[in-house]
Amino acid sequence: VNNGGPRDLLAPLLDLPGVADAAEAARVALGKAHRHRSNLRNWPVTAAESAVRGARSSSVLDGGGVDLGDDSGPDDPVLAGALRVGQALEGGATSIVGVWQRAPLQALARLHALSPASPVFLNPGNHDVPVLDPIQRFGDPFGPFREAFGTAPESHYEDEYVHLQVLNTTSRWRHKNGVIRAEQVSRSTHALQGICPAKLRVVVTHQPLAPGPGQDSSDLLRGRQAAIRSWRSAGVDLVLGGHIHLPFVTNASHDGGPPLWVVQAGTMVSRRIRHEAGNSFNLIRFEAPTGGATAPVCRVERWDYIDELGAFRRVATTPLPLARP
Repeated sequence: VNNGGPRDLLAPLLDLPGVADAAEAARVALGKAHRHRSNLRNWPVTAAESAVRGARSSSVLDGGGVDLGDDSGPDDPVLAGALRVGQALEGGATSIVGVWQRAPLQALARLHALSPASPVFLNPGNHDVPVLDPIQRFGDPFGPFREAFGTAPESHYEDEYVHLQVLNTTSRWRHKNGVIRAEQVSRSTHALQGICPAKLRVVVTHQPLAPGPGQDSSDLLRGRQAAIRSWRSAGVDLVLGGHIHLPFVTNASHDGGPPLWVVQAGTMVSRRIRHEAGNSFNLIRFEAPTGGATAPVCRVERWDYIDELGAFRRVATTPLPLARP
């Protein structure tokens, strides 16, 4: 029965045979554990130990390790992801529990962002800024985003193969369009100084930097011309975007100079798709130069969901020549 509050996505499971009895038995067992002398006297310690043991068990079930390593943390990425999830849930009344009570899909999305063995980076879009709450929109527009996903609207990552900057181009002052500010262009360009030429250099924005085939300029990023000039001179290889639910790859450079590849994502799992493009995702493959090679190799694969197959299938591969000295 929906009493007007948030819908419990797990409630239908109680109708399955044996589930209600098992849930009640688990509730009783948890009550006894909470009333144990060790928990009553030193709950934070036992809760932390329980979270660690649960994370190690989850890691083993997913093919990971159990060694916690030294003070720098575990080397196994699967265990590290399980520990992040355990920390987010530790203690019961955490922020993610509150998110679950209001918006369970957002809580699941945050756990999904915490758990993978590989890093996950999120970029807010126009719909992440409140529309019907002007106080929130103009006071702290990305507060709900941080609460739901546990991450800042901008991020940075670098390893031996890639240099990545995620820039927040969504504005509280714009309902549809986005803007790249001069400060962001300057900051991102400065961060690229001294980057090893062998690395793939990537910038992420929400709105597109350049139009695709037959597309007009109404949805393009405001301030893009200055960004294109600065990023080309700084050696940016790819600018990833979304916003318009239309996948394409294009070169933002039109004067014969170094290419600046714009790789636009479509819609992967939502039903909000364009009539000319169904569900899809992009897979970027990058090979750093080895042996006698002097330039890295990069290509973008587009994978579309095929209804007849019930699965995604690669439908296009676009090689991306990269400018190197």
